[in-house]
Amino acid sequence: MTPAASPPPVPRALHRLARAWGVQTAFYDCHGVRHHASVDTLLAVLAALGAPVSGLRDVDDALAARSASRWARAAEPVLVAWDGLPPALELRLPERDAEGHLTGDLALESGDHRHLSWDLSSAPRLQSVDVDGTRRCVLRIGLLDAGLPLPAGYHALRLSLGGRALPCDGLDGAVTIISTPTRVDGRPTPPERQRDWGVFLPLYALRSERSLGVADLTDLGELVAFVGERGGKAVATLPLLAAFLDGQDGDGGLFEASPYVPASRLAWNDLYLDLAAEPEWRDPGVAARAGADAFAAERAALQRGDFHDYPRLAA
Repeated sequence: MTPAASPPPVPRALHRLARAWGVQTAFYDCHGVRHHASVDTLLAVLAALGAPVSGLRDVDDALAARSASRWARAAEPVLVAWDGLPPALELRLPERDAEGHLTGDLALESGDHRHLSWDLSSAPRLQSVDVDGTRRCVLRIGLLDAGLPLPAGYHALRLSLGGRALPCDGLDGAVTIISTPTRVDGRPTPPERQRDWGVFLPLYALRSERSLGVADLTDLGELVAFVGERGGKAVATLPLLAAFLDGQDGDGGLFEASPYVPASRLAWNDLYLDLAAEPEWRDPGVAARAGADAFAAERAALQRGDFHDYPRLAA
């Protein structure tokens, strides 16, 4: 048997282009094995994102175009302000504009406006390069005059230099500042805070002696109590939405037990009801059927199974 040919190596320029477009070129699988994207895969993904490439012959020109596009915009389109504190803004400008007076209009989501200004002659210079025959530089400007911390929300910062709006490629030509807390209660996370822990498992993977072969909501409640008593802060499971359980596998009937293909997202899956907790369970007729030998035998069979027979459980 002829061994399969190894895929061609990915050229360094294609790796650079992928990074420039934010495309990951490799990943580790669940066994810790590193996999590298092929040339064809990277070209297809880059083309889907809008890069002007149809083959390796286009990579150098696409890199040049991506670099020119980056230098043509004065700032990145989005900044994240964790706990309302935006990072410094990196500003890309021609050298001839690096001594001017920059102004900014920060429009808050509430409708309020804050007006900012910077003397670029005193701004730290991070980089200076030639781009298409024009000397350009990168300056760092702070946003500490914005009345920090910013309220949570989406805010728009529009920049002007000498009365001329600077291109930022963001929404309506502005830099979008997303102000968001690091914690859902809005308070900063103290560095000394210990990590919380919890458990995750699909409810159908939980077994108990009292249920009918698949765990029910009472079992879930007992698990929550068990974890909480030991200091855990969370219990997570898969969706518990209504499912198609009436049919039989292979007989043409409708059957779909996947929690991600619900029959309804507005109803719970009654497979997980604790029947003994329902008032109807105490009805004399129901109690007589539940106490019969046939019911006990069916319960035992369902509890012993290595796999869940969903239609049988539902019945």
